[in-house]
Amino acid sequence: MSRRTRPNVLHISWHDTGRHFGCYGVPTVCSPRVDALAAEGVLFENAFAAATLCSPSRGAALTGRYPQANGLMHLCHGDFGWAFHPGEKHLSHRMKDLGYFTTLQGFQHEVHHANVGWLGFDLVRNADPAPPIYPIPPCDVVARDAAAFLRGEAARRQPFYMQLGFFETHRPYAFGGCRPDASRGVTVPPYLVDNAAAREDHAALQGAIRKADAQVGVVLDALRDAGLEEDTIVVFTVDHGLANPRAKATMYDPGLEIALVMRWPAGGLTGGRRVPRLVSNVDFVPTLYALLGETPPSNLQGRSFADARGDFPGAAARDAVFAMLYDGDLRAVRTRTHKLIRNFARGSSVRPPVDLAGGGHWILQRDGRVVPPAVELYDLAADPLETRNLAATDAPPPELAALDARLWRWMEEIGDPLLQGPIPSPRYRQCLDDYRAFREQAGCDERKTA
Repeated sequence: MSRRTRPNVLHISWHDTGRHFGCYGVPTVCSPRVDALAAEGVLFENAFAAATLCSPSRGAALTGRYPQANGLMHLCHGDFGWAFHPGEKHLSHRMKDLGYFTTLQGFQHEVHHANVGWLGFDLVRNADPAPPIYPIPPCDVVARDAAAFLRGEAARRQPFYMQLGFFETHRPYAFGGCRPDASRGVTVPPYLVDNAAAREDHAALQGAIRKADAQVGVVLDALRDAGLEEDTIVVFTVDHGLANPRAKATMYDPGLEIALVMRWPAGGLTGGRRVPRLVSNVDFVPTLYALLGETPPSNLQGRSFADARGDFPGAAARDAVFAMLYDGDLRAVRTRTHKLIRNFARGSSVRPPVDLAGGGHWILQRDGRVVPPAVELYDLAADPLETRNLAATDAPPPELAALDARLWRWMEEIGDPLLQGPIPSPRYRQCLDDYRAFREQAGCDERKTA
């Protein structure tokens, strides 16, 4: 594909929103611009994250490699300090290698703020300037500047790859002046207790969604006004599920499920199609290579769910997705019908259903905690809220052994370091480096006094 015929790529990501949109069947959420994008393009009904925290999920999506392989297994900001392994390549690097002008507009959560230059974008605007993740400009500021680029520089910078990130809808939902929205009522997810506290909380969430959705519209309008809409691949997605108990930072479906919408008029990603196949966000990079007609790098661990014609051939469909979480050392495999979770540590707990009246938000409630078993198995058709652990029954179904084998094989294939023992955090490794320095100095002192 020649440079002149390459489409532009606009990648839009939000924080912590799951599939809480009108186009995904939530009637009280006001998301007309995302809904319209889905009606004009392609919506993936069963897209899932490879991790249920922000940095590792985004890292998987933008490298095409699982967190255990690329090294970004936890949060990159502040004292968490996680980072990609040396030699890893972000999509910003790969798009530049393909001859694209690259620009980061707004929020990113793949590298520490001090290392944003490592991403190698040609143009950076409104990137997070200070730890831990504040201050960050609200979505209206990010959208304004991104729209200015599209109406001005973009025509001269084609083909371009724009990574556009909103901090919204991360808590606090009032960030950037967002106001609660209950104009259509309020939807409380079924895994939560539906009470006044939950309704107040989700009205605030709906307000953040409404504002962020309008700012997506600002960017898409600028793309159209600049005459770039026809030949730009627009991707809209989020990093993981809602910031609720039994959602974010768990292996349950409300934490793993993500919105994924793509539109490319010139490439056939049109028509309001809804694709039911299983998709992981680790598949995004190889899919983009397929759409561009390029040969993907050999070390990608995702698989393309599209071809260069914008079709979705069933032969390449996944029959399972996989996920991880560093906290609690959780690993999971999910098929269309079942979910298996392995808990390698005893540091997390769950209590379904969850009552937000205590103000716990996504932090799990302290009362009534139970330590999860080593293995959890759920029949998603019969038990979509994942409340009955079939692995703990007297006669576990045959899916237990089959899924367990698939999970072990996946961990082996990607070189999951958890198979070699507990994974030390960056802080632990730093402490050991300090200890080694101490021992070296102590040895020097002992030799001097000998």
